[in-house]
Amino acid sequence: MKEFLVLILGGMSTVQLLAGIFYLVIGIILSLFIDANKRNVASQSSPIHFSYKHLLKDNNLRITISLVVGIVCLRFCNEFFGSAPTMYMAFMIGFSADKLSEYIKKLTIK
Repeated sequence: MKEFLVLILGGMSTVQLLAGIFYLVIGIILSLFIDANKRNVASQSSPIHFSYKHLLKDNNLRITISLVVGIVCLRFCNEFFGSAPTMYMAFMIGFSADKLSEYIKKLTIK
């Protein structure tokens, strides 16, 4: 069982992984809010006043993809970048993963 956890965590401690996921989520949230400021208020699919409920409902696929891609990148950070993940890397992975999932979402809508 111990060997299984080492393979799952990739040499990171549980605390380091959870802290990385925390900063990953902050990066995703920041990316979402930046895009929310660019929304078209005149669009019929967008509410006139900002709504967190609408933001989450409208971007649930994007958030899910960002979390999965981000956690996988965080886990394989040693293999991808040759170094252990830092909290800055976790934040940037979350922000970048969200931008990538935004692009994927736009491709699937067409």
